[in-house]
Amino acid sequence: MTVSKWQEVSEPLQAEHDDVVIGAGIVGSYAATLLHQRGRDVALVDARFAASGASGRNAGFVLTSQRETYPTLIAQVGRPAAREILDMVLDNVARMRALAKQYEVPWEEGAIHLAETQADARELEEWARAFAADGVEVEFAHGDPYGAGYAASLQVEGDFMVQPARLTEAIAAASGATFYDHNEVYRIESEGQGLIVRGRRAHIRCRKVYIATNGYGCDMHPHLRRIVRPVRGQILITTPVEP
Repeated sequence: MTVSKWQEVSEPLQAEHDDVVIGAGIVGSYAATLLHQRGRDVALVDARFAASGASGRNAGFVLTSQRETYPTLIAQVGRPAAREILDMVLDNVARMRALAKQYEVPWEEGAIHLAETQADARELEEWARAFAADGVEVEFAHGDPYGAGYAASLQVEGDFMVQPARLTEAIAAASGATFYDHNEVYRIESEGQGLIVRGRRAHIRCRKVYIATNGYGCDMHPHLRRIVRPVRGQILITTPVEP
């Protein structure tokens, strides 16, 4: 980001830690937790507050899936690599469930994928077969379980929904890191063998910086401008539907 001359010459807090994690979303908060568990002195920094970005604004789905369907992923990277990614996803789902239980965050078992067309139904069926072949428990059915005109449905064992903002807040609070909220970072500088993270409220000297700002990563470091692009998503929330 850019900063005015008046903002830059204000008197920020001077601090020093082993590591700085920028972004107090679920990834940054959990990264800070893991670093602290390894004996590191960690600073967790956010421009606003924990879960103020995408981690507190998403649908809360914790699913055994990626952006692509599993058959598409296999076609892109080959089955061995796809299986390795699947194993990481399964581990992530299990960890998320364990964290929700540990911090007593509201969560609800189950999720369902619905096919609107016959072409979508065939894609769901291929997805189900590929998952089953690699040991994932699935339930695929032709037809509409809700009588609303859907062509097919797929349920994957272990999928669930969580209150994402509360989970992220709980992880951040228990991370063991020193939290610098409302400390928007405008520059990361090298200094000798270390780094300085310059923010509105604090300038923090450290050895390593971990950037966990999701789509905003492109503003944090020149390297990320080539590989990170913000994308907007939407969710629709309704009143509870009868099973």
